[in-house]
Formats: sequence, C-alpha cells, structure tokens
Amino acid sequence: MSKLRGFGVGALVFILVLVIYFVLNAVTKKPEKAYDFSAGTQHGQVISLSDNYGKCPTVLIFIDPQVEGSTDLLSRIIERRKDADIIAMSISTLSEEEQKSILSEDILGLDKLCFESSEAVSEYNIGAATPITYFIDQQGYVQEVYVGAMRDSSIEKCIDKIS
Repeated sequence: MSKLRGFGVGALVFILVLVIYFVLNAVTKKPEKAYDFSAGTQHGQVISLSDNYGKCPTVLIFIDPQVEGSTDLLSRIIERRKDADIIAMSISTLSEEEQKSILSEDILGLDKLCFESSEAVSEYNIGAATPITYFIDQQGYVQEVYVGAMRDSSIEKCIDKIS
C-alpha cells in the first residue's frame, strides 16, 4: 500500500513539473523572425518584406479571392490597420485578371497587393485556401499568426500588439 502511495506522489510531482515547464515555455517563448521574400505588386514594383523593417509594423495576409470570407477579412484589416503596412498576397488558380475582377476597390487600392509569389508561398507553408494572417512588428518578428477568419476585436488586438 505504501508503495502505491509513493508512486502516486511521484506521479503527481512529475505532472506538476511538466505543467510548470510548459507554462514557463509558453510565457518565455521568443517570437521568430519573419521570412523575408520579394514579390511583384500589381503596379509592377518589386517589394520585400524587409523593406518595412525599422519603419513600420506589417500585416502579411495570404488570401484566395474565391474563398468566401477571405477578402472580407482583408477589408476589415484595411479599416483597422492604424500605422501598420499591409502586404496582401493573393494565391489562386485564377489568372491575375480574373482575381482582380473579384477583388473590391479597397483591396485593389493597396500599394502592396501581390499575386502569388511562389517563394513566399513555399516559405510560409501556404497550402490551404483559408486566409492566413501574420502580424509582424517593426523589427520583423512575427507576433501573431491567425489561420482562417478573425473577429474584429482580434484584429484590433493584434494590430495594437505590433503598433
């Protein structure tokens, strides 16, 4: 009986140590540097993510105009961006002209709207059709990543975090 009690106490201590380890690891985890890439914009300019380093925070979003809600998320981010720059990467099986016909005026008005950079798509492991949004601080570190839709309050929280 005492052996069982000793085993239970040992297991409890082990579980407690694991919990403390994971909590400390989550709290002290350092953000990763965003992968830098270059892509051509709809206006024929070549931009790099690192162009913003030291200047302003960046919201990097991968969208597919054919996926419902994808462009709505980008429009809501545009409305709430404050001083953050936005780089929108449209990835689709459609041609660039077909994508442009679907996109709204506020999205088409972005200076840094790009159409599928294979370099960025492979480095950021974009394979799904859902929107994926990276919130990158002024120093180029990824502070938040969201896959899929976001609530307005979450958008504002993430923008505030990088601003």
